[in-house]
Amino acid sequence: MAEIKRRLPVKLIIGFIFKDQATLKKAEILLERRFGKIDFESQTILFTHTSYYEAEFGKDLKRRFVSFKKPILPEDLARIKNKTNIIEKKLSIKGARKINIDPGYLDLSKLVLASTKDYKHRIYLGRGIYAEVTLFYQGKTFKAWEWTYPDYQTQEYIVIFNQIREALHCKKWSPPRLKARGSKALKAGYLKRPNRQPRPKERGFLGRSSIKPNNFILSFFILVLASVMLNGCVTIYNPATQKREILLIDTESETAMGKDMDIQVQKKYKILTDYQMQRRLDSIGSRVASVSDRQDLAYIFKIINDKEFNAFTIPGGYLYVNSGLMNAATDDELACVLAHEIGHVAARHSVKKLQAVLGYQLIMGIALGVSGQQTMASAMNVVFNLASLGYSREDELLADRLAVKYSKKSGFNPYGLVTFFRKLQSEAEKKGGKLNIELFSSHPDLEKRIKDTEKEIALYNSQ
Repeated sequence: MAEIKRRLPVKLIIGFIFKDQATLKKAEILLERRFGKIDFESQTILFTHTSYYEAEFGKDLKRRFVSFKKPILPEDLARIKNKTNIIEKKLSIKGARKINIDPGYLDLSKLVLASTKDYKHRIYLGRGIYAEVTLFYQGKTFKAWEWTYPDYQTQEYIVIFNQIREALHCKKWSPPRLKARGSKALKAGYLKRPNRQPRPKERGFLGRSSIKPNNFILSFFILVLASVMLNGCVTIYNPATQKREILLIDTESETAMGKDMDIQVQKKYKILTDYQMQRRLDSIGSRVASVSDRQDLAYIFKIINDKEFNAFTIPGGYLYVNSGLMNAATDDELACVLAHEIGHVAARHSVKKLQAVLGYQLIMGIALGVSGQQTMASAMNVVFNLASLGYSREDELLADRLAVKYSKKSGFNPYGLVTFFRKLQSEAEKKGGKLNIELFSSHPDLEKRIKDTEKEIALYNSQ
């Protein structure tokens, strides 16, 4: 008879479909009250795979995924789905929903979603809720079934789930606190009696091993490989974030990736070669970069011929600023914009996204130059997604704080960040409030970032 094993905890994830940011924020607050702290937020993705929700929500819908720090048990999913349905109704206006909340869970082998609808590939959980294995993990990535929703089959979604799984893979999980104790816990399957094995007979100092030569070599190889993989999850202290963080990509590998990605950026965008503008950018950028918390790479500044107010960075210290932004910004404002992007570099935000999304195999392929065009294409998708839709809320706020620090230390006025925020607000009003750029991503909103920046400036000046 097969032995019943203890249930392992899983990672609670939730996908949102929404129109306005305010409703999303309200939903996240209610969910955190119910299920604990959110520990991951994906970038905002345009939802264009179906028009099913447009009649209820309107057009221009967006998608975002979050995960929660507190683990759950798989059987909790039905209860959680009922709770999210209640939250949807609470946020409704005159009976019309304003947001769709889809809970599920992720472990190392699969992604499971909850549904109120029954189909041949779904199983009943109870409380009127069914479960579906939407994706399975194989060959270093999540893969789709024939029944998987079309949007969940896209690489854009899969890289997000790979990222959550990679963080889960590098984290040691503990089961949720159990109410059952003693023999009751044993019967419930929470605890497991230790199997007492007889002590093996000793063979002397050079006694014969029970491992055959071929098996010994294989075992040794597996041991070495496991050691390398475990050592890949090394933690370092990052002075920009003031935290110990997992680092899988060293500076040399990051720089090599950056060079290849820069070639792709130049193919995608038109690089401006105006001498005076480039001289101004290099002069201001080098001053700001010289006080950065990260000095193990060279910062390279380039101008993209585009009238939009935007700037972004890729791994390896490459920073790109649109000509429209440079023409509109004073020196102090430009310094603050560059300080914001250099903050992303110092905090290794794009690198951490890459290493979490692409996994060990693709990372080594890029670093060693053996993975070909498919690997670089995957990496570029991640980078361009960050450039167009932005980083997480926490990453953006940290980059704002670092912008104040770096601009002040390099002799510029950090209030230039506030005045440029105001310019961006004015530009947004001219375009009907639609500005979808990385530097000033919509989460959190500009007004909050202005207030937070003013507080940070006051705090920095008082020190």
